[in-house]
Amino acid sequence: MTSMLHASHDNLASPSPLAADVATMPWIAQRFELQELVGCGGLGEVYKAMDHRLERPVAVKRMRRFSDDGRAMVEQAWREAMTTSCLQHPNIVTIFDYGLDELGAYVVMEYVDGENFEQCLDRGPLHLDDFLRFAQESLEGLAAAHATGLIHRDIKPGNFMLQGSITAPFHVKILDFGLAKYVQVPTPQTVDQYNALMGSLHYMAPEQFLRLPIDHRADLYSLGCIFHEALTGSIAFDAETIAALIDLHVNVLPPSVLELRPDVTPELDQWVQHFLQKESTDRYQSALDALDDLKLIRAAMDDHARAAAATPPAASTALRTGRGGFPKSL
Repeated sequence: MTSMLHASHDNLASPSPLAADVATMPWIAQRFELQELVGCGGLGEVYKAMDHRLERPVAVKRMRRFSDDGRAMVEQAWREAMTTSCLQHPNIVTIFDYGLDELGAYVVMEYVDGENFEQCLDRGPLHLDDFLRFAQESLEGLAAAHATGLIHRDIKPGNFMLQGSITAPFHVKILDFGLAKYVQVPTPQTVDQYNALMGSLHYMAPEQFLRLPIDHRADLYSLGCIFHEALTGSIAFDAETIAALIDLHVNVLPPSVLELRPDVTPELDQWVQHFLQKESTDRYQSALDALDDLKLIRAAMDDHARAAAATPPAASTALRTGRGGFPKSL
């Protein structure tokens, strides 16, 4: 699926006043030179930059300053840097540095030359081979985070990058551990300073809406929402109002993938549905368990494809015709 890839790092949006400040101060710590605004979000902006000490491209996230919660922005940047810096995994973006200067907090991280997965999904469902690769690598990255006791809490398409080129397969990179938290037992869902839930509504687990204790299985539910969308081309849970959307997450299962896409095997359909169960005890209990089942499903699909390729085509019972279209003599 190399055709889906092009240079991007995040969803582009209109630059904020922070971008104007950055234009007058393009250097950080006399080391990182900001070169290009590549993404904007609610909490800050992401720039492509050059690390002139090591002569390599990096990404720098500048936390947006707010008059009443500057401390919260610093803590947000610090949390992301500290939680992700301990994770060394090929499917998780690497954190290089963190600091403060006149413009506020910043995080320096690996620059991913590729495409945001949200942009990929805008073009429609994935081919099965591409889906299987995305599913395996995203689960491997989450398994590594969960093994340390870290839960992401904001799994959504925009927090995945597909790194690659026109000559190589893509690789999945998980981004933005800014809401991440270490837990050993389920803990209550975090709210922001306005007592609002933190997360992305289309991908949040039922227990997040109900403000029940959450653990790594909330991440797996969110990933299941992405898997359903990646296979069908439609958001698993969508509604006209927030109240209706919450009701769907809490009470209603999404349509079967098989109903919307007949080339999906029943086993793969059931696998996706397993992520989307309303009770966390009914879902996969770990990313590794889900990976084990995915490998079995993939092996069965490969066996079926090999058997189909080895089977000679059925002999035609139609009469052979000559040049004029008339039946030849038998």
